Amino acid sequence: MRSDNTAPSDRAARTLRPASVTASSAEQAAVAARRTTATATRMTMVALAACVTIGLMGGVAARPAGAVTIDWVTVGDPGNTADGTTYGEVANEFLIMEFEWTNSQYVEFLNAVDPNGTNPNSIYRADMGSNARGGISFTSGNAAGSKYAARSNMGNKPVNFVSWFDAARVANWLHNGQGSGSTETGAYTLNGATSGNAPAVSSGARYFVPTEDQWYKAAYYKGGGTNAGYWDYGTGSDTPPTPVTADGNGDGDAGNIGNLANYNRGADWDGQDGNVTTVGLNGGPSPYGAFDMSGNVYEWNDLTGASDSLRGLRGGGWPDDNTGLSSASRLTDPATNEVSNVGFRLASPVPVPEPSTWVMGLAGIACGGWGLLRRRQAPSP
Repeated sequence: MRSDNTAPSDRAARTLRPASVTASSAEQAAVAARRTTATATRMTMVALAACVTIGLMGGVAARPAGAVTIDWVTVGDPGNTADGTTYGEVANEFLIMEFEWTNSQYVEFLNAVDPNGTNPNSIYRADMGSNARGGISFTSGNAAGSKYAARSNMGNKPVNFVSWFDAARVANWLHNGQGSGSTETGAYTLNGATSGNAPAVSSGARYFVPTEDQWYKAAYYKGGGTNAGYWDYGTGSDTPPTPVTADGNGDGDAGNIGNLANYNRGADWDGQDGNVTTVGLNGGPSPYGAFDMSGNVYEWNDLTGASDSLRGLRGGGWPDDNTGLSSASRLTDPATNEVSNVGFRLASPVPVPEPSTWVMGLAGIACGGWGLLRRRQAPSP
């Protein structure tokens, strides 16, 4: 390996020049230019190699075609105290979905895991297509992989008519990389179960139905410390929210601010006396930034996380009064329950960058440096 950092032409020039001869300004400038060019060339080659490495490694993990994109918020303040209700204490930081799982996201799941429309493990309920508040149609004659579709104006509404088992299968699918990933193992070991005891979450699960404490904290905890206290409603308020109304597309009139929520049958659209509405447009978020934690649809939770035939529901839904939306309200239902005012959102551990992440990050800097260097080397006009 060469220890001299100068280009071979520079060394030759110095060797051929007698020590008694002083180089002219023009010659010195020429030598400096050659040195700069040689150094730039080496930097370019290193950066190019780094960029090629990223390409060979795949850079960021490849995402299956049509893959679901999820927006997350971080629920911090680990080790916070519980509320007076005894709920909400969580030891670790975690992520929770910013919005409820939508019909469009569930369509992607259905078409990926059931391309031929055989409805394995009853992941599709006919009410999704036949009930006016359902959001997903099924057409057996459509091509494989496109048999399920979001109904008009329903893609951005929360999926409903889903059981806890359906939510757990989505978690497994995400855990296994989406696409053709298994719905039966990963976050939860289901192995075809659609009734009976809901299993406990598996160690190392990357996506999961939140426990009741996690859900409660994400909805009501004020944040900013470990003893900050709790709001009564998931809109960051102790005052009951104002019910939203909706336009003809099912968008709540509140936008994403204010103490409002979709409940008490206030959102009349599509000929319905109360209905689900577009996620994130029904008033302001919880202190951690999660929308619709009060209203729209009840959401499944894992209670304590132990295996049981019952699972929890929190948050209230479009037909409920304000008591259903408050932190004081909690329900337990059979994990098989599938109705028009129940949906879900998932949680995930806060990711810790692996060493490969840092390598790719440094390589990314190198790629950026290469681009900058190329611009600097470009001849002036």
